[in-house]
Amino acid sequence: MGLIEKKVTKIGNSIGITLPSEILTQAGLSQGFDVQIEVKDGNILLKNKEHLQHSK
Repeated sequence: MGLIEKKVTKIGNSIGITLPSEILTQAGLSQGFDVQIEVKDGNILLKNKEHLQHSK
């Protein structure tokens, strides 16, 4: 999947971005999975926490 653009939007009482299922599948994620969030050089990085635990 190439570059996609999404709009930051209101989701309930929060602000968020929805992710296409194809992106989640490629990252090995689905609803209920835990992710690690990091801001680096002005970019937001999401990491599959399950993959982080297996790489240790």
